[in-house]
Amino acid sequence: GLPPELQTELRAAMSEAAAANPTLAGAVAAVGAGGAANPANPGGEAGGGGGFPADVEAEANSYFQRLYSGQHTVEQTVDMLTRFRGSQIARERDIFGCMVHNLFDEYRFFPKYPEKELRITAVLFGRLINHQLVVSMTLGVALRCVLDALRKPIGNKMFAFGSEALEQFKQRLPEWPQFCQHLAQVPQVPQAHPDLAQLLGAAAEQRGLSQLGQNEPSMAGSSGDLAGGLAGLNLGGGASGDLSSQPPPAPRPPIPPGAPPADEQAGGGSAGSSVGGGPSVVGRTNSMPANPALVSKPGGAGLLASQPSAPAGLLGRSASNLGPSAPSAGSGSGFATSLNLETLERAGSNQNISVPDAETVDKVHFVVNNLSTQNMDDKAAEVKARISREQWPWFAVYLVVKRASIEPNFHVLYLGLLDALNEPDLIRLVLDATYSNIKALLSSNKIKTNSGERSLLKNLGSWLGQLTHARNQPVLMNDLDLKGLILESYQTGHMIAVIPFIAKVLEPAKDSIIFRPPNPWTTAVLALLKEIYSERDLKLNLKFEMERLFKHLEMDIKTVKPSQLLYQIQRERVGNPDFVADKNAPAAPPTSMPGVMGGAGGVPYEPVMGGAGMSPGGAGAFGGGMGGMGQGDGGQMGADMSGGITAAMQQHVKIAPAPNLPENARLALARLLPVALTSAVREIVSPVVERSVTIACMTSRELVLKDFAVEPDAARLRKAAHLMVSSLAGSLALVTCREPLKASVTSQLRTLLQQAGVLPSTDPSALDQALQQAVVDNLELGCSLIEQAATERAVRDIDEALAPAVLARQKHREKHGPAGQPFFDPAYLQGRFPGALPESLRPRPGHLAPAPQRIYEDFASLPRAPPPPPGAPPSFASQRGGVSQPYGGPPPPPPPGAYPGQPPPPPGTPGGAPPPPPPGGPPGDGMGADMSGGVAALAAAIGVGADGSSGTLERIRGAMARLDAACATDPAARFSLLPETHEARGAVADVAASAQGDDARVAVAQKIFQKIYERGSGGKSRLHRTAHVAALAALTDGSRVVQREVTGWLVYADEERKCDKEVTEALIRAGVVSGRFLADFDAHLAELIDDSSSSGTPASRLPMELGAHLARHCVLVEPCVEATELGGVLDALAKAATRPTAPEGLAVLVERARAAGDSSNKKPPGGTSASASASGGLFDPQKPDPPGLRETVAQTFDDWARVQDLPAGDTTTSVFVENLAKGRLLHGDDAQERTARILAELAMTHCLGSEIPNSSSTGMSTQGAGPPGSPSRLSYVAVDAFVRLVAALCRRREDPINARLALLGKSLAAVVRLALKDVDERGAAFNPRPYHRALTGLMMEMHAPDASLDSSHPQVLAAFASALLALQPIRVPGFAFSWLELTSHRCFLPRLLVDHNRRGWPLLQKLLTAVLKFLEPSLRGAELTETVRLLYRGTLRLLLVLLHDFPEFLCDHHFNLCDVIPPNCIQMRNLVLSAFPRNMRLPDPFTPNLKVDLLPEITQSPRVITGEADAAFRASQLRADLDAYLKTRSSPNFVATLRARITLDARAAERAGTAYNVPLLNAVVLYVGVQAIAANRKDASSPITHSAPMEVFQRLAAELDTEGRYLFLNAVANQLRYPNCHTHYFSCVLLYLFAEAGSEVVQEQITRVLLERLIVNRPHPWGLLITFIELIKNPRYNFWGHSFTRCAPDIERLFESVARSCIAPPPKAEGQEGPIAA
Repeated sequence: GLPPELQTELRAAMSEAAAANPTLAGAVAAVGAGGAANPANPGGEAGGGGGFPADVEAEANSYFQRLYSGQHTVEQTVDMLTRFRGSQIARERDIFGCMVHNLFDEYRFFPKYPEKELRITAVLFGRLINHQLVVSMTLGVALRCVLDALRKPIGNKMFAFGSEALEQFKQRLPEWPQFCQHLAQVPQVPQAHPDLAQLLGAAAEQRGLSQLGQNEPSMAGSSGDLAGGLAGLNLGGGASGDLSSQPPPAPRPPIPPGAPPADEQAGGGSAGSSVGGGPSVVGRTNSMPANPALVSKPGGAGLLASQPSAPAGLLGRSASNLGPSAPSAGSGSGFATSLNLETLERAGSNQNISVPDAETVDKVHFVVNNLSTQNMDDKAAEVKARISREQWPWFAVYLVVKRASIEPNFHVLYLGLLDALNEPDLIRLVLDATYSNIKALLSSNKIKTNSGERSLLKNLGSWLGQLTHARNQPVLMNDLDLKGLILESYQTGHMIAVIPFIAKVLEPAKDSIIFRPPNPWTTAVLALLKEIYSERDLKLNLKFEMERLFKHLEMDIKTVKPSQLLYQIQRERVGNPDFVADKNAPAAPPTSMPGVMGGAGGVPYEPVMGGAGMSPGGAGAFGGGMGGMGQGDGGQMGADMSGGITAAMQQHVKIAPAPNLPENARLALARLLPVALTSAVREIVSPVVERSVTIACMTSRELVLKDFAVEPDAARLRKAAHLMVSSLAGSLALVTCREPLKASVTSQLRTLLQQAGVLPSTDPSALDQALQQAVVDNLELGCSLIEQAATERAVRDIDEALAPAVLARQKHREKHGPAGQPFFDPAYLQGRFPGALPESLRPRPGHLAPAPQRIYEDFASLPRAPPPPPGAPPSFASQRGGVSQPYGGPPPPPPPGAYPGQPPPPPGTPGGAPPPPPPGGPPGDGMGADMSGGVAALAAAIGVGADGSSGTLERIRGAMARLDAACATDPAARFSLLPETHEARGAVADVAASAQGDDARVAVAQKIFQKIYERGSGGKSRLHRTAHVAALAALTDGSRVVQREVTGWLVYADEERKCDKEVTEALIRAGVVSGRFLADFDAHLAELIDDSSSSGTPASRLPMELGAHLARHCVLVEPCVEATELGGVLDALAKAATRPTAPEGLAVLVERARAAGDSSNKKPPGGTSASASASGGLFDPQKPDPPGLRETVAQTFDDWARVQDLPAGDTTTSVFVENLAKGRLLHGDDAQERTARILAELAMTHCLGSEIPNSSSTGMSTQGAGPPGSPSRLSYVAVDAFVRLVAALCRRREDPINARLALLGKSLAAVVRLALKDVDERGAAFNPRPYHRALTGLMMEMHAPDASLDSSHPQVLAAFASALLALQPIRVPGFAFSWLELTSHRCFLPRLLVDHNRRGWPLLQKLLTAVLKFLEPSLRGAELTETVRLLYRGTLRLLLVLLHDFPEFLCDHHFNLCDVIPPNCIQMRNLVLSAFPRNMRLPDPFTPNLKVDLLPEITQSPRVITGEADAAFRASQLRADLDAYLKTRSSPNFVATLRARITLDARAAERAGTAYNVPLLNAVVLYVGVQAIAANRKDASSPITHSAPMEVFQRLAAELDTEGRYLFLNAVANQLRYPNCHTHYFSCVLLYLFAEAGSEVVQEQITRVLLERLIVNRPHPWGLLITFIELIKNPRYNFWGHSFTRCAPDIERLFESVARSCIAPPPKAEGQEGPIAA
């Protein structure tokens, strides 16, 4: 029962209510007479509305309905209650009393309310207190309710209720001192309401002293009573525990339509428990909350009363035969309708089912309603006892319709009941009922418009998935064809209901051992969903459902390959709710928009938006019309954007004058635009707000918790979080919603105008123009509403997310006081932060520094994202040329730096970066207080202020000071000649080591660059200059960003600095300016020389002198660059030498420099011919093309583009090719090479210049762009034309085959050279797709059958293989995926392998080795990024194809492949070693008593192709020494020295990741084994055990360290393959080493090598299996007697598991003999 204090208060409240409302007098008297045991029920019988007349109860319910549906605001409701309270009309006073009574009676169910409705209730509750609508004892009860709610933890829904209610009446708190004292004792209140801290603090100091304030109700009562709270207040229950004798609860304010019951845990306690511990609903605590919809008696006004006149039949007889939750046909519906079951009830009314009597129905309902995990078996037995088998069908329908469809949170409980009943027939009946009701909902004509029915369908989908997939049972096609359902819904526009249903059905497949991906059936359904996901204009809420499903199944939606099923289906385009309406589609018929009716004479009627007559589950309430926003996932907009929002929008809508538009059309436009805007906002607000708020909250939470990890003040934490999350969520919502909102408003407004009869009588073009203009003018209004919804929702969500952190700070403050121990957030500091942060960013105790604090404050002042300019087109493709421009026309201007050969845009030009300010200005005092240059940038880069408070900044300053001091000691010295111990070298190393990250390096480099040109204090000394240049070189090492910036500073410096000969030479010589950056400087200096050579002033000669100095010193005297790298300067100097004013000897200098360049083979440190060296010397630097050649080739290419696609019978194409082949462009090798190069450049330039970035990367919608996340669009017209031209020339039968082969090789060389040049220049911005397209096209063109020359020709294959080797991933990482696709292409790989002479096999082996070498560093360290993982997976699949179709290739080349496969890639190595010839039938290794040495194949030698490592070994002295030892054993120290000879030096070991030369070790093992086999064949009587080869193996196994022994044993195990003499011999070697090992360590390591190859997935090599079986079966090896097999239970189980998989029966331990009998 209730505490005595509360009983007294409630009795007093009842008396006051009876005095104020005469209607209550009878009810109070009745309670006093017959309900003395139930003083907590002031309303008496709930079914009767607490004694109120039925019409009063119905009207009170209607007011609540309007409040929760958004038709009335809280202010309007409070004003109405104030008016009713003081009314002279008795009925209005009765309505007031009934509403207040019901609101208080509803308190126990508040924990199950959705967030939005609970917030509305809290505001109403607080306003009642604030407006003094509850007084005296009733006020005391209200205040105790608020106090109880505030005692719940922060983040609990009831705390949010109490906090919101308190916010409404906090101005009245000074009237109630004792209530303030109670509030002050609740620690959460001050941090949730910082503005009340002073008031509550004063109240806490007066604790026990304050008297009751005037009109303050007594808050007396023990703290325990108050702590118990009122969450379990049973206002409608009695003291007895007999639930059946208790009257049903009074109707309560409604849970919104479609909202499932909230989880019990969210409520903060059991709704059915009593404060005093009395038995209310026994056994429900923490398992199943009391559902107020299912506890009323038959005939009562229950909460499922959605249909007052349900048809008779299965659900007839007032539907009471399914439980007391259904009202009688004649009863009034309560206002607490949750879900509309009309469709399901109608579907069940036609079934002929045996229905139990009413008493049995009530008992079963009572049993199920009190079900919990603790009493499951008892309740199941009770159900069995009460229901006969003939009534199972009724129980199945009851369980599906009245339980599973509306209570998704209790599905697990009901499934447990079915399991406890253990009746397979019942489960089948439940499944049939589920399918039947699902089909009924799917066939309902309201499923597209009624969110309540969609919620029922989702709930049944979840129920079906748990009945089937979760239990590894299929959803049979005969019962429900899911794929067919998806396709039909796509066609008919029902995906808004079907996609969430399908997602719920598939979710349980995650934990199914059968149906989880990659199950083919599940994968096929997901592939179909992915294809729909990729559809253009699909609405965001459907995309969100699919993304959530894929995330739940732990799959990346981007990696799923879509199906190809939609191309044959034509979907509805008119009135389709699944897609954003197409503005070009025909308008919808007039019946598609309910509530908008065309009147007579073309006069439009005003649309009705959310009228009172609309169904609760329909779109009348904004919360229901947004697909579940009322459930807390769309913000508070539902309460404010319903009936009144259209009228509110009417005041703000702007319609521009339109002279060509009739006045009636303009008025209709002004009237209907708010309707369309409101509907469009409803349509998109939910997914936009959900996504924006989720992203913003996650981002803000992580950043705020990181930055404020040591902030003790919770108010600062919350303020910063509010500022950041509001800005982020609003901005994200704004940019996300603008385009979809515009499209939706346009479509809906056009439909409304058509229905209103405006379109036929108006000029379509004028109306369309006015419509578009009106939408653009008013779009920001809708965007602002969505932005506000996102902002408000984000603030609430971030408060919930930060609740634990706020509570931790509150507890710390209470424990240690304001000035006590510093606060540290242990939950956050124990993660990867702050260890992963640089020292300058790590948090320091106390408040956050002002500079980072300003970052959060600046969020409040960020400008709002501006809308696009009025009338701006949706894309700018037409300005860029795009893919629609024909190739024959003038090519589009490509963006700077977009293609090879074009330098990147210089800073300051359009498309380029702003010009970097050359470091200049007055010289500073070292690294002192001058923060205008590099130090300021450095400070910003490492996150400190100008005061230099960071340790990193101090280290850099100290190192620079040491460098200055060291340079002053010996000014004439040269840095490169200084000893290693010199102070200057240490200072340079410290500078480079201290600057981490590109930003910090650039900042330090800027300061150093400035110091190089200093005049005073030795600034021009040689050591000062060379030392600072060396520091710059150290900073640019590995950082192209720093190199680019330094080059920019040099180019844009003033004339004097730019032409400083010593400094510029030092920068080039040190490699600071090199490669592409040297080419930029060369072009710039050449331009300066050309401009200045015509002037005769002394200053104008500086560029010429600098050029001559560089040519003399950098090319001739002490060469550091090639002459070709300064080609522009030399050309400019040669031109200047022809002028009369040229210096004497300039022409001779230029000639000498060019001659030196022609004869020099020196490779410069900066590397100019990187592409040539990487491609094996395939290409040489090109000489300048003859004048006019490029223009001629371009014109020819343009002509070819026009004739290439002519019909097959047209001879124009063949005539063009013949004329080109006979012309001068292809006459001679040099002309062919130049023409091929220019053609390739033109094709790639056009392709890269046509790039259209996708909308997600540019932030704007671009015509022709793909969906977000897709790559940018390219036009391959020119690339395809290039491919066709090369193929046509190579297929000319008139030319000799060698000439055609040469042309193909030159064309491939041109493409490869261009790609290498492009990757050198563009780096990470390299785009591989044009080159991939070109090579793929050439492969496919050459694959077409040809009698003399096609891709089966060995030299054609060799040309393609050479091109691929030149572009191998280790040289061009950005081409890796394209490279792998080309290598495995169907037009290339099979032709390499089908050659019967196997001439293509070595090429394929080189290609595979190339990709494995590229992957080796990542695989060796097991550091697989997602990109490397995908490439590894592709390589593995390629090897699987080879294993299946060409196993002989792997048999022949296994040695080379194993050399480059890291030791930890067990499965990949097994895959290679498992190959065996296709003509061989492998003996079963599990055959009992298999005699391996008697197999006929065991004497045959395998074919082994060795590689470069083996060839190097055979040509080395090591082989000669090894041969001598094997023959005579003449050198007893040979084996002792062998270990040192296979060990790498320290540098090579660090690079290889191992101390041993693994390829050499593999070669030694194979060679020794081959020699032993050959010796044994010559003399079969000599045993192999005591031979020289075996002694080598034994010594290696004994003397190598652990790493070396592991690699040695791996080399032996690599020969355990298919049956052959190598497999037999090396198997014997391993077994002998195991048997004769003097140490168990060696035996354990042998076991490890074998075992780790067996425990991975198949395939397993045959030789490996027979070796391990022999080892564990043969008692000679006593395998099971070794301690390492029993060292731990897990290890023991592992060995037994492997043994069971290798032999049968399973091993059985017996003494020391081991578990397996021989």
